[in-house]
Amino acid sequence: MLHIFTLYYGNKFTKDNVNNLYKQIKKYYKGKFTFYCYTDKKEKLAAGIKKIKLIREKNPNVREAWYKIDFFKKDFVKYSKDDMCIVMDIDQEVVNNLEPLFDMNVPKGSIGSIDKWWTLEPACELDGGFYKWHANTLTHVYDTFYQDPMKWMTKYWKERIVTIPYFGEQNFVSEMTDKHVIAPGKLAARYREDKYKQLQILYFSVSDGDILRAGDIWSENIVLVHHSKYIG
Repeated sequence: MLHIFTLYYGNKFTKDNVNNLYKQIKKYYKGKFTFYCYTDKKEKLAAGIKKIKLIREKNPNVREAWYKIDFFKKDFVKYSKDDMCIVMDIDQEVVNNLEPLFDMNVPKGSIGSIDKWWTLEPACELDGGFYKWHANTLTHVYDTFYQDPMKWMTKYWKERIVTIPYFGEQNFVSEMTDKHVIAPGKLAARYREDKYKQLQILYFSVSDGDILRAGDIWSENIVLVHHSKYIG
């Protein structure tokens, strides 16, 4: 069983982002899964989505994406033996069969992610928009973070590893895990319309000469598109 988690907070996104991601996963993945939305919103979501209440008052100093660390908590939801966890950002679009990505082999004690071919950031191998790991493993990620959240939330800014204060959640997860399984770069893309030419050149190099996008049609190899202003 796959347990798929997404985080919905603040005013940047709407419930439509959550609902659309869930519907796209249902369309493009035929395996068994449960989809959860971790949120402080009271809005009603599409049938089939399980809401988990995010209570900010419990940890008022935790910032934005760092709440994704909660997904590593032991028994965050009820798991069965051999269950897997996946984390996805809600500004992603599923455009093709998800099996090559969702069914990637991630051994126990490891974490899976996607190749960040669109960035030159050398300090972090993982992409925070997609993680996969065995349920109730890697719980030390949660335990370590909550021993001193402010230390970790400011560490990567102070060290000039990230350029925006309080960014670095994926750097932290990468630092806490030493066994990474990275899916082939051709399976996923980060996209901004004004960066098309740059992204096309970069994708060409990781996809054996494939075209990233022609009009509204994505490469047949691409499974997941992350619509983000942060390209790097």
